[in-house]
Amino acid sequence: MFIHDTIILNTTLPKGHHVQISTTKYPMQNPIQNINLSTQPAILKRNLPWLLISSLLMGIIYLTTNHISHQTIYNNYLFDFETHIPFLAWTVFPYFGALFWSFMIPLFVESRQHLMVILSVNGIGFLFNTFIWVMTPVSYPRPQLRFEDPSLTEYLYQSLIVIDTPLNSFPSEHVTLMAILIWVASAYSGKLKWF
Repeated sequence: MFIHDTIILNTTLPKGHHVQISTTKYPMQNPIQNINLSTQPAILKRNLPWLLISSLLMGIIYLTTNHISHQTIYNNYLFDFETHIPFLAWTVFPYFGALFWSFMIPLFVESRQHLMVILSVNGIGFLFNTFIWVMTPVSYPRPQLRFEDPSLTEYLYQSLIVIDTPLNSFPSEHVTLMAILIWVASAYSGKLKWF
């Protein structure tokens, strides 16, 4: 992608004179290009309050929209094949893992400017999702699982049911968070050979 910088001349010229307008092509840059991650205590100390405030605000808004009573709740649209996909209890680990990494990665961002860009993009995506959750609340069927033995999987799944109702399932905030993490990873790709 390219941004065009156009020079426009606004002047009156005698008949027969021509004005040449020149344009210069600039490659569009990723706003978090050349991002670096750091485990230096000063960086962590600087980033932690921003992440705590952001997480607290998003958590309050998410849980409020997730638990308020709605006049009309829409069923999430499912393709026929989706109704035949079994629910696997272990998927609760990637579910919570997405939340964990979406908090941890920005914690290590070295540049304050890059951190603000990431938090701003996350906030805009979250507000967009929240608008849809409030205007058209969508519910997704959630299976009731019976676990034979107490396990970490059972504990996490039961915690999920208590904290997170089946509302706010579309659009998925987890997909938004993963898209942002992939964006950060792609900006960091010169240092990660597997991206």
